[in-house]
Amino acid sequence: MKLRSAICLLALVATLALSTQAQKVEDAVDHDFDFSKAKTYALAPLSKTDPLNKYPEIEFTVRTELTDQLPKVGLKEDKQHPDLLVSYTADQKDYHNSYSTAQTGVTSGNQSWTEDYMVRTVTLTFFDTTTNKSVWQATSTERTNGGTMEKYVPKLVKKLMDAYRQDAQKKKGKS
Repeated sequence: MKLRSAICLLALVATLALSTQAQKVEDAVDHDFDFSKAKTYALAPLSKTDPLNKYPEIEFTVRTELTDQLPKVGLKEDKQHPDLLVSYTADQKDYHNSYSTAQTGVTSGNQSWTEDYMVRTVTLTFFDTTTNKSVWQATSTERTNGGTMEKYVPKLVKKLMDAYRQDAQKKKGKS
């Protein structure tokens, strides 16, 4: 009977683990900024200390996706006099967790297993170029079990642009 309880507990843990793999977006908005007036953007250069400098293929993929997605939310690139300066970064962290049925209080028939996964993130920050203040920032995060970061960047950037579109539309409705 204890083994059956342990198996049920393992099934519950597995179900919860799978549910956490969903992508999430967290954002912050400057509610005083009028997004309807922002028509142009420029991508900010990376700082010398940005971790993306070590991964030019990921940086290229993020930059390419932004260049593709920003016009889809109504922004046109203007490197000389942009309304918004778009800063970006991406990261991936690897995790290795070990579990055992002994941790659940089951004393007979102990089993153990490991879980390896990665958490991938892309963060965007939009700065109003007239005030140099951040007016919108969002991070898109996804837990994955494999693949390259470049494979996930398009999906992460698209989720961020969807969030920006929603936030900008909310603000337009209040203006």
